[in-house]
Amino acid sequence: SPEEARRAVEFAPQIPGGVSTQTITVRNRADVPLPFKWVQFVPPPELPDTSGLPGAAHAQRRTNVKPRPTNDKTQAFFVHPETGTLAASTETEFVVEFRPRAVDSYQRLLRLMVDVQDHVMNADGSLEFDTQLLETTLEGMGSRSHLALEPAFVSFAGQLLSGKAFEQELFLVNTTMVDCVFSFEKLKNAEGVDVEPSSGTVAADSKKRCLVKIQSQEAGRLQASLQCRVEHGPLLPLRVDAEFAGPTVWFLKPSIDFGLVKRGEAAQATCVLRNTSESPARWSLTEQPHHGTTHPISFSEDRGELPALAQRTVTVSIHPQDISPLRSTVLCRVEGGATTFTTARADVVAPKACISRTSFDLGVCYVDVKVKETIVVQNLTKLPAHFKWDVNLLGAWDP
Repeated sequence: SPEEARRAVEFAPQIPGGVSTQTITVRNRADVPLPFKWVQFVPPPELPDTSGLPGAAHAQRRTNVKPRPTNDKTQAFFVHPETGTLAASTETEFVVEFRPRAVDSYQRLLRLMVDVQDHVMNADGSLEFDTQLLETTLEGMGSRSHLALEPAFVSFAGQLLSGKAFEQELFLVNTTMVDCVFSFEKLKNAEGVDVEPSSGTVAADSKKRCLVKIQSQEAGRLQASLQCRVEHGPLLPLRVDAEFAGPTVWFLKPSIDFGLVKRGEAAQATCVLRNTSESPARWSLTEQPHHGTTHPISFSEDRGELPALAQRTVTVSIHPQDISPLRSTVLCRVEGGATTFTTARADVVAPKACISRTSFDLGVCYVDVKVKETIVVQNLTKLPAHFKWDVNLLGAWDP
């Protein structure tokens, strides 16, 4: 009826890419078949209220309105069948589809045009649908997609080794009945943070597994911000938090002990450096002498790079010139990692000896007769002591 036709056909909110349908039933009360065609128009900003006018006046006012034709690029309503013939004295059911292209409101005038002038042809050979049989309004709303991040905060527990890649699962949950298109974007401090896949589609009513991958060449806390852009949907924030620790190089021996060292002579010892990390470590050795120590330490190499889980032997040397103990600390600094240390010690001494007698009397001696006396030389240190006798006469001897 005309009253029913004037009612708007309203569609429930639909996500772009989805389809919802309504049906329209038209009854041809004429005894002859009528060729028809559905035509859509963009309604003017305001249609005059003619509901209080008689039916003919109402129809005339509505017919005189000049709406704009629709643009195929923005068309969101589709009628099936769009053209055909209404059989005489029968009802025909039409299916109207609503397919929004964006998150927006849609409204169209739908007119059913028929040919009642005995198949008058246009210049292009098509039928001229000269009579408007009915008109209705189509209304629909394109709604936003609903996609959720689980979890929206990704935290990596413990201390992670710098230079090595780590990953954690992330799920995109689509609770709608249409596919959702997504893409991840980096915002703040997100260098070294990636989400794979970085873009794609989540099927309707399903979830998609993604991997958050992180890697840092420096030790410290990583706090990154990203966002997931959902086509026709909201921006979903994603935060990533992790703590990175640099590689560690350890001394395998608790100390470097030179033992007893003779003043003026060089002494050597070795220390073994071991990289206990699964990434290369750039290291350097420095000495931090204790108060009162004047003996500098030198290294066969004081810097380098250790491959993962590798070790290296370094020769440590001293050449003391003073009699004093050596007490020092050797530091191993690692680029981007922790500093470790070991102690170095040496006791620098000079040889010292004494004799058991400082003088003795040989008594009366005869020419060509040997006289023997015993004197004991005692080494007072734990170092070899080289000695030499020097015989000097204390006075002139006059036979």
